[in-house]
Amino acid sequence: MTRALLEKAAQLREQYALGEARHCCEEVLRRSPQDAAALDLMAALAADERDAEAAMRWAQRAIAADPGAAAPHYTLGRVHQAEGRLAEAETCYRNSLALDANQARAHNNLGSVLQMQGRLAEAMASFRRALAIDPSLPQANQNLAAITRDR
Repeated sequence: MTRALLEKAAQLREQYALGEARHCCEEVLRRSPQDAAALDLMAALAADERDAEAAMRWAQRAIAADPGAAAPHYTLGRVHQAEGRLAEAETCYRNSLALDANQARAHNNLGSVLQMQGRLAEAMASFRRALAIDPSLPQANQNLAAITRDR
């Protein structure tokens, strides 16, 4: 039942039904307050709503609940990146990738952070790693093309 609710919440989030997704997560957390996946999804929902403070709190709770899970580190990186805290975002993305190196979006986002810091060779390598994992990832294709074009 818990997994089904989390799957429903993820689907609702993809449909931008954030309130309904949050309700599903809250139900999971009532049953299992330390469910790292539900905590991370709450962080992602808060990030989607541009509530950085809440997103960071939820992500930190998710990391505490399951330090070996890559997703909350990625979510925390998204929040830091959106807030312009590039060094913190880089650390979070690197932590996420250390736990699961096969995340195309994390490699892409790390590349974006590195690009914003002017570290273009490292950024290109991150975009290439993202594309090696998921050749159809449009953001990584666009980001790599932009660096290549601008050089």
